[in-house]
Amino acid sequence: MAYALRADTDRAVEGPLWRALAAAPSPASVADLHVQCHGHPNAIQHRLARWVRAGLVARFDGRPKLYAMIDTIEPTPEPPSVRIDGRLQPRPRTARERLWSAIRVLKRFDLPQLLMSAGASRRSTEDYLNCLQRAGYVRCERRGNSMSGEWSRYSLARNTGPKSPRVTHRATGDGRVRELVDPNTGERCDISPGRVSLRAAAPAIVEERG
Repeated sequence: MAYALRADTDRAVEGPLWRALAAAPSPASVADLHVQCHGHPNAIQHRLARWVRAGLVARFDGRPKLYAMIDTIEPTPEPPSVRIDGRLQPRPRTARERLWSAIRVLKRFDLPQLLMSAGASRRSTEDYLNCLQRAGYVRCERRGNSMSGEWSRYSLARNTGPKSPRVTHRATGDGRVRELVDPNTGERCDISPGRVSLRAAAPAIVEERG
């Protein structure tokens, strides 16, 4: 029962702990991370030890020990799955990852072709296409015609690399801004309706899933 309780505690704390590590401006102690994610210190230490074994987190010996996310690790909203032996468990690709991969392969496509290739829902596909268009990654070459049954044709305008551009939100003085973040280049592009596209560093990022 004690082991099950600790395992449940670990699972409850790992998401907030991972995000606290990603947001930390410098290596942090267990006490620092406890303040940020409100997890039990024992659960924090147990999860950190597993991430260190998996090569996701660096540990700096001292009093107290300090921890930091490895620079090459992508700060995703949720942590990768790690087995008890410290090995990473493969993560299924998200709909947007499958869509970006299909777009890079197809290069020119219509909506049915993309849906078939990526295995994503129509709603998520249309939303991601709209985001990529706003940021200049995808171009509409020909508008569809509902009367004739023709679909719009699209083409890949910017192929920056294999990692799928992510859609995020951040708070500003004027409200919330929607951005496309390219992990291949580090560029950010404002894709909020009615806003001019811009690329700038931004704090307080909340990433959309998918």
